[in-house]
Amino acid sequence: MIAGRKRWSEVGRRTSCALAVLAAISGGCRAQSSSPEPKSDSVEQPQPKPRVRLKLPPEAEHPKEVPPNEPTNPNGIFEIPDATPIRMRLAQSVHGITRTLVKIKVYSHEGDKVRLVTADDVRVNGVVVIPKGARGQATVTNVQVPGLTSSGNFQKGMAIDLFIPKTGSVSLELDWVEDITGSKVGLRALPTGESKPFVMTVYSENGGMVVRPAGFKREMKGLFAGHLRPWAPTGAHITAYVDGATGIDPEDVKQSQELLPVPNENGILTIYRTKEQITEHVQVFCDAKEIATLGVLQYVSVEVTPGKHNCRVGQEKPLEFAAQAGEQQFLHVHRKSAKIWELLQVGLDEGEDGTANGEIVEEVASAEPAQ
Repeated sequence: MIAGRKRWSEVGRRTSCALAVLAAISGGCRAQSSSPEPKSDSVEQPQPKPRVRLKLPPEAEHPKEVPPNEPTNPNGIFEIPDATPIRMRLAQSVHGITRTLVKIKVYSHEGDKVRLVTADDVRVNGVVVIPKGARGQATVTNVQVPGLTSSGNFQKGMAIDLFIPKTGSVSLELDWVEDITGSKVGLRALPTGESKPFVMTVYSENGGMVVRPAGFKREMKGLFAGHLRPWAPTGAHITAYVDGATGIDPEDVKQSQELLPVPNENGILTIYRTKEQITEHVQVFCDAKEIATLGVLQYVSVEVTPGKHNCRVGQEKPLEFAAQAGEQQFLHVHRKSAKIWELLQVGLDEGEDGTANGEIVEEVASAEPAQ
């Protein structure tokens, strides 16, 4: 009996413990399922942590547009870039030593200064930095006597050549040209490399004479075409290149622009005749109006408004062309056959050469520019 009581006592103890555990669990579940009671206002609420704002990099500024007449150099210097091409003309002839059987005639000497002038305006960012007609200079560095060696003796096998007149080669070195402020800008003869002397060769191209540095390919081409010569007449063209970037004060550039002539709103048309055996005079008409009567080696220059025009010689078929503001154009009066004349539109170089030795004549009647 005692043992049975012990077993029931132990069972009762375990049962009471189990019930206590179940009651605790049941109370906990009820507490979680019930809605939370409102918290007292006196209890301090936890503050949210401030957000960290990353500092974004500043947006790239749009590059400011630089007006055409403002310098682009950050140091405030208006710069003429290296190798800028400049079309120039010889203001005097360059002729070497001519040897004949009886005498030697010397034209150019070593050390002579050759005058140059610019044939067109040179612009940088739309601004004239070297005006048309600006002065330039080159120097004769060497003049050779044809058929002589460096020691001054005639070359072997040249006895027959002594009966043929020949002109020796001339070497030039381009020196400088004046910019719009009057300062000197260094020049060279080739787009690349350094300024140095070159042997001068002269070609006839489109009716005009062009000076270039001698080269094997150029000389062979000139010999086959029959246009190569060793001397250059006045007015011959030569292309120079700026030798090294050159800076100009922008304020001086601005002030110099105000001294330039106002661009002509009209174009300039020049009609000319060259030397011919036929000496008769011809009438020239433009836009159905008589402009001038031209003889041999005569020319006329008139202003024409921008747009299409037509000109003719006498009653022949007219030539149509387009004129543009401020531009110069040339028409050559050409004899096509015994009784037929025609006008040929030629380039600037050929036109300037064709009128270099001509005589200008006045218009038949001064009037407004041709419409």
